[in-house]
Amino acid sequence: MAPRAARGARSLKAAAKASRGAASKFEAAPVERKRHDVVGQRKPRAPKSSSAARKRSEAERRETLAVEYRNQHRSNVLIDGRFGEADDNLPAEEKHYARLQRERLRQARSSKFALEEPSAAVELTHGGRSLGELEDDELAGGGGGGFGADDDDAGAFGADDGFGGSDFVRAVNFGGGSEGALLSQREALDAAIAKHKLARLDRKEERERERSLVDRLDADFSDVQSLLLGGAAGKAAAKPSAAGKAGGAGGEGATSYSDYHTLLAAMGGEVKAQPSDRLHTDSERAIAEEKRLRLLEEERLRRALPGGDADADADGSGGGGAGGDGGSSGGGGEGGGGEGGGGEGG
Repeated sequence: MAPRAARGARSLKAAAKASRGAASKFEAAPVERKRHDVVGQRKPRAPKSSSAARKRSEAERRETLAVEYRNQHRSNVLIDGRFGEADDNLPAEEKHYARLQRERLRQARSSKFALEEPSAAVELTHGGRSLGELEDDELAGGGGGGFGADDDDAGAFGADDGFGGSDFVRAVNFGGGSEGALLSQREALDAAIAKHKLARLDRKEERERERSLVDRLDADFSDVQSLLLGGAAGKAAAKPSAAGKAGGAGGEGATSYSDYHTLLAAMGGEVKAQPSDRLHTDSERAIAEEKRLRLLEEERLRRALPGGDADADADGSGGGGAGGDGGSSGGGGEGGGGEGGGGEGG
């Protein structure tokens, strides 16, 4: 028994040692089956190991993400991020030139849609001096390097004629205008808004003038109509007479209306449709039915009394006989109330 147990133990140890080096079936990823065959593509023969792939990804994260995570809040290291500092082979002048070029490109991109105010007004110079510093006599007479008239042209156009003065030179050569600096963005915007409001006000005044002219034309249309028709007939058609106004539209020949007034009077005299009876509610129908039944019951009780039928007949036909003949017992009275019932009533 002992040798057999020893052999079993040795076999278990050997199996355990052999299983340590062998890969687990659960750690091996199956080879993906390709749908199409590509010429020249390498095909894996053995299954991939998921454990090896996991170890490789952990090593990559340890070298990259772990380093960034450890240094994310550290600020004791100064990293020079200027362009060209990491390249030792690049000369200093080229570094400065490249930095300036990149700065200009960045400014151009950022200020593409920005409206910057002019830093300085554009000035014109003559002889190294600004035109604003030159005096009027220097500009007109040519003294001090001015640009006055030449000797050949002095007889043709002189300062006395107005062509050699500073006002003429400023208006013709420099477009005139104000001598102040260029308007800023805010001033230009205010000027544009004021111009727009002025244009709107002008259009409003023009519409009011046109409306007043139309109203005046409508008021004087009768006179214009009389002039168009001509003669007394036109005046009569345009202005109805006082008698016609008093007689109204019903008088024959009393009023001389135009077609419009005639049609208006006819439409005003038409009988308008009357509204039909509305539908009664349930409560109203119940009240009406109760009233009808009460009247029928009163009539039935009256007929049930002695002489009730005679009284009903007298109410229906005896009144006519009584009204026809004052105190006599006429035929209407006899037929309605029996023996002189109608006569007595008369």
